[in-house]
Amino acid sequence: MKLLDNSSVTLFILEIPQYDFLKELYNLNESLNITQHVRKEFEDTGEIEKLDFYLSNEMIKLKEVNYDSKLKMRFPNLGNGELSIIQWGLDLKGKCSYQCILDDLLARKVAKRLGLSISGSIGLIILVKDKNKYTGDKIEDIIESIDKSNFRISKHVLNKLRG
Repeated sequence: MKLLDNSSVTLFILEIPQYDFLKELYNLNESLNITQHVRKEFEDTGEIEKLDFYLSNEMIKLKEVNYDSKLKMRFPNLGNGELSIIQWGLDLKGKCSYQCILDDLLARKVAKRLGLSISGSIGLIILVKDKNKYTGDKIEDIIESIDKSNFRISKHVLNKLRG
């Protein structure tokens, strides 16, 4: 399945790097993909060399995706990263298995309204957890790390990791 990512790279690389979820996804043969717009947003964090490490080792793939200007006019409150992932999802819809990885609530609502397959960063952690049979202690450590990070996420969503 293609995972079209707008948000989890920030969480996984900057906020909770100790778990190396990107490497785990790669080892599970899950294809994590970003657009040039997502890369640009990451560049703005000042930590681009960390993302480029994963790109150069092909744990993340970069795709040039230009979104339709009508999409921007229709959803002006979405960022370029979200728009490019939604556009890519629209381009792939009905052609292959994919998920748009979006954590922003407005972006998720737009993608859902457009009939796209969506998940979020926590969904990717659950995917790794389920395939690697993480124990309760490790899950609690991950939840604690996310909770202490700058990543904004509700307690309700974090609790899904325990399930």
